[in-house]
Amino acid sequence: MTRIYDSKLAPMGLKSTQRTLLLHIAARPGITITKLSALTLVDKSALKRNLGPMQRQGYVTINVSPEDARSRSLAVTAKGQDLLSKSRRAWLEAQELYEDSVGIDDALEIKTLMRLVANISEPGVERTGVKT
Repeated sequence: MTRIYDSKLAPMGLKSTQRTLLLHIAARPGITITKLSALTLVDKSALKRNLGPMQRQGYVTINVSPEDARSRSLAVTAKGQDLLSKSRRAWLEAQELYEDSVGIDDALEIKTLMRLVANISEPGVERTGVKT
């Protein structure tokens, strides 16, 4: 499934994991790495490895949190917002290709099951969806 999305996003130099992180950060400006880690179920060290290139490319900023100097807060830059906008069509094309390959009913069932597993894996963490 990831290969379908990554192949559609590749011309923009973007991976599906990066787009998902950008969406989460854009929806929650100032979110800390710790909170993003809990929300996405991605280990903090792996998250930092993913955010580094995105910061160097100018898509996100990583700053000392105004609430806690030990934490880092995240924000999507204008360049990152532009990339999100430009990547939307590719994402929708990938979604359509995925649904065509597995069937819409199975695609919806897989999505539902993935959400259930994520909620079981991390009880108490708000898992509200981010529109893609």
